[in-house]
Amino acid sequence: MSDRVHTVAVIGAGVSGLSSALHLRAAGLEVTVYERSSAPGGIWLYDERTPPEPEYPCASPPMAEGFFKEHEDHSKSQDIMLDVDQKIFAQIENLHAPPGPCYEGLHNNVSTTLLEMKNHPWPAGTPDFIHHRHIKAYLDAVAQMSSTGSSYLYNTKVERVWKTGARWRIQSTLLTFDGITVKNSRCVRDFDAVVVATGHYDACKIPDIPGLGALKRSWPDRISHSKSYRKPDGYKNQNVLLIGARVSSTDIARELGPFAKNIYQSSRGSLHDLPKEKLPKNGTRVSAVSSFDNITGHDGKHTSSVIDPTLNEKHPLPGINLKDGTKLDQIHEIIFCTGYHISYPFLPPLPIPPSSSSLGRDTNNGNSHLLITDGTMTHNLHKDIFYIPDPTLSFIGVPFDCATFSLFEFQAIALAAAYAGRARLPTEEAMRAEYNEKLRRK
Repeated sequence: MSDRVHTVAVIGAGVSGLSSALHLRAAGLEVTVYERSSAPGGIWLYDERTPPEPEYPCASPPMAEGFFKEHEDHSKSQDIMLDVDQKIFAQIENLHAPPGPCYEGLHNNVSTTLLEMKNHPWPAGTPDFIHHRHIKAYLDAVAQMSSTGSSYLYNTKVERVWKTGARWRIQSTLLTFDGITVKNSRCVRDFDAVVVATGHYDACKIPDIPGLGALKRSWPDRISHSKSYRKPDGYKNQNVLLIGARVSSTDIARELGPFAKNIYQSSRGSLHDLPKEKLPKNGTRVSAVSSFDNITGHDGKHTSSVIDPTLNEKHPLPGINLKDGTKLDQIHEIIFCTGYHISYPFLPPLPIPPSSSSLGRDTNNGNSHLLITDGTMTHNLHKDIFYIPDPTLSFIGVPFDCATFSLFEFQAIALAAAYAGRARLPTEEAMRAEYNEKLRRK
C-alpha cells in the first residue's frame, strides 16, 4: 500500500463499522458507511420480525440471492420499480435487510466497563449488565458523533465489491416504498479502500444431521435457529431441545425456564461450552444429536414430505437419537444454537478446497488469496485486519471471544493510522511471513 488513502467505504454500521467510521473520519479521510438496515446498531438493533429461514442443513457458507436478481444489469446504475402490496414489500424488505439475532430479553454478557469507546463514556451509574435498548442508545450516540463529515447510507445493501484498476468499486441498492411502488435504486461508486465490518451473526450454521431435512419439511414452524428467537412465551408447557451449549443456548434456556416444561441442551462436549450448572432447574444437559427418526404415517410407511395432520403443536416430534445411545421422544420444539458461518457474499467468489474440514484451523491449503473456505475463519489477514495481497481491503471485527467494543476500536485506530499515512504497514513479504509463522504455531 504505497499511496495514502483518501476515500473509504465502510460496510456495516454495527460496533465495528461505527468504530471504523469514527476514527477514519478523525484521521481526515472521506468516509461513506453502507448499512442495509434502517438504523445503526448491528446485532443490538432489535427487530420483532424473524429473518428468512436458512437451508436445513446449511453446513457451508451460503451465497446470497436478491429478489431483484433477474432484473439486474451490473454495468451501470439503475432504478427498478414494481407495484406491490404491503405484504409483498415486507417479504422484499426481509430479504434486503434481514433482521439480526437480537431478542427481547437480550443483555450484554461482557461488563459495560469493557464495552466503552474512546472519548465516549457511559453515563455515570450505568450497571455492568444492561438491556439491549440501552446499548442501542449508546451506539446511536456514537453514530451521531461520527456522522459529522461522514455519509451514512441506511436501507442500502452492498451487492458487489470488486477491484477495478487502482480503486475499489461498490455496487449497492437502496430500497424504498411509498405504499404502492417499491423502488430498488442501484448505485455504483469507487473508493480508495474498503472496510468490511459486517459482523459474525448473519449466515446461520445448521449441521448436517441425518433426518433433519425431512423433519424440517414436515414441521417447519417447530424447528428454528436461535437467530429467529425473540420471546419465551410461545414455548409455554413445551419440551424444548436446544442444540448447542454455548452462550446463546444457555441464555435462551434461562429465558425459557419459567415457561417451558422441560429444556434439554444438547452438547458435543466442546471446551467452549458453558457449565451445565448455568441451566435453569428444568434444564438438562444431554449428549450430541446423532440422528432424527424417520417420519412415519399411521400405516408405518416412511414419508419425508407429507405432514401428518394428527401431529400438531401438542404432539411430540419423532424420536431424536443421541450419540450416547439414549433417545428423546417427547420434544415439541427444536432450536439450533449452532452459530454462524463467516460469509462475505458481496466479495468475488473464491474456490473452496475439498479438504477444508478442520474446524477452527486455517485450511487454505497454501492459497495466498483465499478469504473464506469452510466458513469458520477469515484467511490471509495481517493482524486480523489487512488483507495481505491488497491492504486497501480490510476487516474490522473478525476476532471471536473478546471484549468486542474495545478490541474493535483498537483495530479501527490502527486501521485509520495506516490509511491516513501516519503508520506504515510491513511489506507484503513480511506480512506473509508473520502470517505463516502464526499458522505454524497453531
